[in-house]
Amino acid sequence: MNIIKIGTHKYFVDSSFETKLKDFLDTHKKEVVLLSNNSTLESVNNIIGDKTKLSDIINSLKRQQELSDDLLDCLFIAMKRDSKALANALFSIEKPQNTNDIIQSIQIPNILLETANLTQYGRTGVVGRGEITLSLILKNDTVLEPGGKYDIKIDDEYWHVKDATKTGINAATISTMGKRLLWDTDKWPFNMLKKTGLDVMKLSTETIRQIADKIAKQYVRMYGSSLLCDDGNIKIAELFQNDLDTAFRESKVWGEAVGLIILENDKFYFVNKNQTYFGTMSGTGEPEFSLRKNRYKNALIQELDINWPYEKDDIEFQQEFEV
Repeated sequence: MNIIKIGTHKYFVDSSFETKLKDFLDTHKKEVVLLSNNSTLESVNNIIGDKTKLSDIINSLKRQQELSDDLLDCLFIAMKRDSKALANALFSIEKPQNTNDIIQSIQIPNILLETANLTQYGRTGVVGRGEITLSLILKNDTVLEPGGKYDIKIDDEYWHVKDATKTGINAATISTMGKRLLWDTDKWPFNMLKKTGLDVMKLSTETIRQIADKIAKQYVRMYGSSLLCDDGNIKIAELFQNDLDTAFRESKVWGEAVGLIILENDKFYFVNKNQTYFGTMSGTGEPEFSLRKNRYKNALIQELDINWPYEKDDIEFQQEFEV
């Protein structure tokens, strides 16, 4: 017994009818092709003139056999639709050069857009949206790592791949880093936030507004009375934002990764680590990242006491934490 799919329709085929159906299909060999993974792989390798790159990707998915099958099916359909476009798209795009100023992007060739939906989750390793597509379109030496510490390795650099198709790349927060057990909330400034009574698992631009005065006083204790000046509230807000971002970028959730590759619809954005910002804490205690600057700085400035600066007598100067 089998279930077959044609377009958007699924059909259950009783075992008693399978032989008749096969015989019928065999009589229409001009319209119907009997597929095998080996024949598909050989056909695609022939049109791109390379016997190793695609084979290496298939081999990296040997523990994800169903996903490997789906990939080859997807490539076969693309080849039948437009073999020239497929040949031109595969392994055709150079990874953008790393830059600290502008986030670079590349566009997925239309013929390979369907491959972005190839995913698998389970004990054999996670393969998220876009990871296979990246390995298919990049000219660079690229290694897919299902179930590894990193999603993909490009020219000996490790990257995490994230999907922003639902949120959009300009969202306040985009996604978790997915490494909850490696996130340390016992370091500055999170230990300080705990001291104020904040549940750091609920840290957000909204919750820090409620404790803005407490945060300011902790920073004056830490950095001294030089912050008790006319623009001290701005300096404190800048310090707080920088401390959050630094703690995020230096945390173990990154491992040795140099940055994030973010999928949004038909584009990949290559984001260096120092172009990312602390976003918020998810409900599971994982950090979420953002590409928007100064969200916490702006929130803190808005909420600090309008009668700034505080009087020195209002603050007990005693350093409690290490930065």
